Amino acid sequence: MVDSALYQPLNTIREEFRLLRIQPSDDFHSIITCQLFTASLIDKPSYNALSYEWGNPNVTKSVIVNSTELQVTSNLEAALRRIRTTHSEVILWVDGLCINQRDVAEKNIQVAMMGRLYSNTTLTYAWLGEDDGGSATRTFQFLRSFLGDFGKFVEDVDYFAIRTSENVRENKRYRGEDRVLEDIRSGKLTMNEFNLNDFHEVCRRGYWWRTWVQQELILSPKVLLLSGSASIPLNLVIAFAMLNFTIKALASEWTESFHNMSDMLRIRWIPQVVRLITTDFENLVSLVSRLQFCRVTDPRDKIYGVLGIYRGTVSITVDYDKLVALVFADLVRNLAAESGKLYLRQFPRNTVDPHVPDLPSWTPNFFRDNVDSASKTGDRTGVHESRGWSARIHPTSCPSLLRTSGCTVDTVQSVFRFSPENEASDVLCNFIGSYVTMPHPTGATFLQVLCCNMFKHPTVDILRRRFSLHMSRAFLHWILKCGMERGAFNQRFDNFIHEHNLVDIFKSVPEDISTSLQFAKFTGAIDHLVEPYKSARDHSHFLRMTPQQRMASFWGSQTYPNSFLADIDWRIPSKATDLESIRIHIGKWTRKKAIIITEQGYTGFASYDTLVGDQISIIAGCPWPAIIRPSGKHHEIVGGSFIYGMMDGELFKDGRLTDDRQQIFEFI
Repeated sequence: MVDSALYQPLNTIREEFRLLRIQPSDDFHSIITCQLFTASLIDKPSYNALSYEWGNPNVTKSVIVNSTELQVTSNLEAALRRIRTTHSEVILWVDGLCINQRDVAEKNIQVAMMGRLYSNTTLTYAWLGEDDGGSATRTFQFLRSFLGDFGKFVEDVDYFAIRTSENVRENKRYRGEDRVLEDIRSGKLTMNEFNLNDFHEVCRRGYWWRTWVQQELILSPKVLLLSGSASIPLNLVIAFAMLNFTIKALASEWTESFHNMSDMLRIRWIPQVVRLITTDFENLVSLVSRLQFCRVTDPRDKIYGVLGIYRGTVSITVDYDKLVALVFADLVRNLAAESGKLYLRQFPRNTVDPHVPDLPSWTPNFFRDNVDSASKTGDRTGVHESRGWSARIHPTSCPSLLRTSGCTVDTVQSVFRFSPENEASDVLCNFIGSYVTMPHPTGATFLQVLCCNMFKHPTVDILRRRFSLHMSRAFLHWILKCGMERGAFNQRFDNFIHEHNLVDIFKSVPEDISTSLQFAKFTGAIDHLVEPYKSARDHSHFLRMTPQQRMASFWGSQTYPNSFLADIDWRIPSKATDLESIRIHIGKWTRKKAIIITEQGYTGFASYDTLVGDQISIIAGCPWPAIIRPSGKHHEIVGGSFIYGMMDGELFKDGRLTDDRQQIFEFI
């Protein structure tokens, strides 16, 4: 972007950086004229900073820097034009002009300093772009009016750059809550002038989705949002979002004008940075995961862009000469050193990402993949139930090779893949029909295992929780509905009713029993009928059995309460919204997944590209059983898995995993 002849070397010992002096102009449309000069953090200079998105690099405009005409993106030029004044110079730090983008060595040093550069600003301008439609102007005007009377509460928001959510709620509770409640109850505060569409338009702008923006705004002591000629302090937007706590508490007392407040404050519409300011991250992986959907131009910035706001210790050095794959590998090693957990790749590697070439099999693609599910399930994985099984990374001279400890515990015997060509309902119904009679090593019933794997429950006890019962019931209704729609003929069910002369009997049974029996017909899950039928003195006795007696051996009477079993006959159909929710949930859960059966009889979900013969291994520190595959003298990581019976320390408790069984794996 900028001619390197403009830049003189910087003194790194004095922590030097460059600043831009923008000359004033009475003519708004005149070309931007400015000078670059050197400053030092040691001298604590006074300056402002610009936070912006570069925009389309092919759409540029001219600016004059040190008497040289340069081309910058039109979005940057527009921001400088809005910041320029008519009467005085503006001292500004702008990464695109103040860093020599062609000097990688300088860029490495300056990017590593960015956290301190923003932390020491007098004011940071956050450029959201022009406001051609006027949505920002109207939104800012409303916020100023709505929050104008909050006094000290709003002012205090200026001074928390990084606070825990507990402290934020404390500020709200003691500084402004009483006033908010009083004004809403009295009708002084209303939403009559609020335009939800305007608010959403401002919050959806591309600016908010840059990874670097999160650091820039969190670390800056004061931020002024700019859009066209409209402006507002960021603290007002934060205060507005913080009202979510108070407004929810007043749900029963809202006036009519507040009825859309819940829609307005839905977390998906609040800018990411606002949520980050009010969040305390336990570890680096949770921070990287939260910013997964933010955009970067360089994949390395997925990591470099969060280092400034992470409050822990991390030994990652900014280096734009390093291969992206090795930057990601460094993060895995740092996460292991920080938390004792080894976050290996979970998702399929069936395509090569041109942005991240030569990615080792064990390294997650942090540019594309989300490791959030890892952080959510890792603490309850069997590996962490035993002391001494935290991450063990052994030294190696090859940065793309991971040498670590673990133990192979099983082998994949069968694979049922979900794909765009195979509907999830077809795959699940075929799986149920084929394996419903297979005993599980833990003794759990088929339904228990299926629901635990589907909803990522490590133990059957969780199935007793209200939400799990709701999800299980809706899931069973969904299976029945899919079977009815498919009109599947099941040979095992047909053989059963003919063997026991039940054809005519089943035609005349009451509707509630007939409906429940269709579950057996469409899935092949008939074994729960056998023992109750054999113990019955005659057909009529069998039909008089309670749902608990008739179904308990299949559903698991020790897991589900009687109230659930009594409804298992589907006499109360699940709501259409519940079925749709389950359909969506299953669609998300089965994406890039496969159901696997192991040689020892375990079932679970694994990466889509798992093959028969792949090994299931517990890798020290890895929060899930890893699917691995031999590759010459080494191994490859195929992906992660969730396998009921291995997720709660069972393999340690029964003695199958001990320190003396660990072996060394080398993953490439």
